[in-house]
Amino acid sequence: MRYIIAELGIELNLKYDYANRRMKDYKSEFGGTHIRINIEEDNAIVLPEYTEQIPYQFKNYWLKFADDSFGAFRTLVNSDYIIFFARWNKDATEATIKMADVTRFGGKRMELREFSYVGEVLRFMLPFHNRMVLHSSALALDNHGVAFSAVSGTGKSTHANAWKRLFPDCIAINDDAPVVYNNGSGFRLYGQPWSGKTAINANISAPLDAIVCLYQDKTNHIEQIPPRKSFPFLLDGTVPTPLNEREERKISILSDVISNTKIYMLGCLPDNEAAIICKEKIWKEM
Repeated sequence: MRYIIAELGIELNLKYDYANRRMKDYKSEFGGTHIRINIEEDNAIVLPEYTEQIPYQFKNYWLKFADDSFGAFRTLVNSDYIIFFARWNKDATEATIKMADVTRFGGKRMELREFSYVGEVLRFMLPFHNRMVLHSSALALDNHGVAFSAVSGTGKSTHANAWKRLFPDCIAINDDAPVVYNNGSGFRLYGQPWSGKTAINANISAPLDAIVCLYQDKTNHIEQIPPRKSFPFLLDGTVPTPLNEREERKISILSDVISNTKIYMLGCLPDNEAAIICKEKIWKEM
C-alpha cells in the first residue's frame, strides 16, 4: 500500500488493520515511491554482520554496515533477546523492520508496535529527504500555519486547544509531531499519522509562518526572539541519533527553518487570554 506524507510516496506492507486504520487518510494510488519499508515478524532475530556497533543511546543500540547502511536494535529489558531491528540503506530510500512478539512477556500487542515502529523508522529517514519532524502542536488558520513547541507536559496541546475553541476555523495539523518541509515555495507544516499520545492529525499542510516556544508563567506575555535564542529550545525537542550524517542533515534543516520563520517566546497561563494575545501578536506581524 502506498501513502503520501509530506509529499513523499511511502510504500508499506502492513500486517495489521490497526496501522491501516490510523493511516487511512494518507493512502494514495497516485505519485511515485520515494521510500519502501518492509515489515517482518521474526521471533529469532539475528543481526547481520556489521562493521561498527555504537553503544546503547536514545532507546537503541546502533549499527553501521560495510555497504554504508545503518541499523538500530533493542532488546528485552535485562536480556540479550532482540525484539526490534531496523536497517535502512545509505540514501534512506529502503528499510526493513523486524519485530518479535513480546506479548508473552507482557509487552504491547504486535499491531500497536507495528504502527509505532514504522513511525519511528520513518522519523530516522526523513532528514535524508530534506524533511524533519518538529516536536510541536501545529495548527492552520486563514491559510497560515503556526507550531507551538514546548517540553512535553508544559501545555502546548492545551494552548492549541484554546485556539481551536476561540477561532472556529482553526484546524489541527498534528498535535505533537508535524513534518516540516520546504517544497520550493517555502517551509510548510504537514500532517502525519503519528501524533504523540493522541490521534489528532490531518492530511493537510499550511505555510509555516510562526513557531511559538512556550513555557508556563504567572502572566501572559509574548515577544519575537532571534533565531540563535530559539535554536537550542527547538533542537532539544528533536529525536537524536548517534549517526553523524543524519544529525547534520537534521540540524541543517532546522537552521534553515528558524532562519526563515518568525519565532516567538510565549510565557503563559493555561487560559484563553494566552491564545488571544498570541494570535494578535502573530497576525499583526504577518
